[in-house]
Amino acid sequence: MSHSTIRRTTLLAVTFAIGLAGCDRQEGATSQQSTTPATTELAPGGVTPPGAPTASEVTPSAEAEAMAADVSSLKAPAQAAVCRAIDQRILDEAKLAEQRSGSAEIKRVAHELVRLHHDELSTEQSIFARMHIRPAGNPISHEIDGDAEGGLQAMRGLKGHTFDAYFLDEEIRAHAQGVEVIDRMFPSVKGSELQAEVLRSRTGLTAYLATLTDMQKGTGVAEMQGGAGSAVKP
Repeated sequence: MSHSTIRRTTLLAVTFAIGLAGCDRQEGATSQQSTTPATTELAPGGVTPPGAPTASEVTPSAEAEAMAADVSSLKAPAQAAVCRAIDQRILDEAKLAEQRSGSAEIKRVAHELVRLHHDELSTEQSIFARMHIRPAGNPISHEIDGDAEGGLQAMRGLKGHTFDAYFLDEEIRAHAQGVEVIDRMFPSVKGSELQAEVLRSRTGLTAYLATLTDMQKGTGVAEMQGGAGSAVKP
C-alpha cells in the first residue's frame, strides 16, 4: 500500500471519529434539555409573554391580603386619618341627601347622620389633640375619600325615589365598610383613650347600619333620638 493511500485511510478514520463524538455531544445536550423544567422567561423590558400566567391569576387574593396587612400595620396618625375619613364620608353624603331628597323620612335620617358625624368628628379632634396625634393621610384613608367622592358624584346625577334608594344603599355600604376597616385596624390601636374612641365609633356604625338596613327593607326607622343614633353620641 502506498503512503498516499495510508494517509487517506487515516484521514477518513479521524473524520469518522470526530463525527461520532459530535453526535454524542448533541444527543447529551438534547437529553439534558428534555429533563430541565421549563421556566417562563420575560420578554425584553420585563413584559410577560402572551399565554404566561399573570400575578393576579396566580394569587387572586393578593391585593385583598395586602390591603388587610396595610390596615393592621397603621400607626396612630394614620389610624386617626382613617377614622376621620369614615365619618367625613357619611357626613358629606348625608348633607347632600338632606338638601336633595324629597322624602321626609330620608331627610330625617340624613339630618340625624349629619348631626351624629359632625359631633363624632369634633370628639375625635379633641382626643387627637390631647394625645398629640396629627392625622396623616395614607392609602386606606385615601381609598375611603375616593369612595366618598364616587358616591357623591353618583348621587348628584339622581332624583326622586332613585336618589333615595341610592342614598340608602350608599350609607349601608359606607357603614359596613367602616366597621370592616375598624375591625382590621383595632388590634394595632394603642392607648386606652384612642381604643375607647375607636370602639365607640364602631358601636355607633354597627347600630346605625341595622337601622338603615331595616329602613331599606321597609320595616321603618327606629326612633333615633334614643335608638341607634344614641350609641354614637359622646
